[in-house]
Amino acid sequence: RSLCDWSSDVCSSDLNSERVLISQEVKNFTQKVYLDDDFLPEAIYYAGRDITPISAAAQDDPEYKNTLRGQFQTSEKDFIVITRAWATNSLDDAQIPYVVLKENKEFKIISRPLDNDSQ
Repeated sequence: RSLCDWSSDVCSSDLNSERVLISQEVKNFTQKVYLDDDFLPEAIYYAGRDITPISAAAQDDPEYKNTLRGQFQTSEKDFIVITRAWATNSLDDAQIPYVVLKENKEFKIISRPLDNDSQ
């Protein structure tokens, strides 16, 4: 039987979900945070800070292409992205360098490499 706080619709089993755990890791970073997924309210709540969905960034700046790959092809340098673990395949296929800062079974926090880092 799952223990739930029905006033907030948060179940105890949800508190250890992979998306909650990766969102909590964002607290350890100072860069602007983008989300390449669809759990924005949950990510903001557990990260305790502003997070911009990549799709919203595309509406604000035509340079963005509404995708993880598009985000890494912009001129912006200092950011991190929460994304599904498999989604980095698009970066690999395009030979776009990135570094994995944190990861769990389902998600990764990634960023551009520093000038002297490589994937």
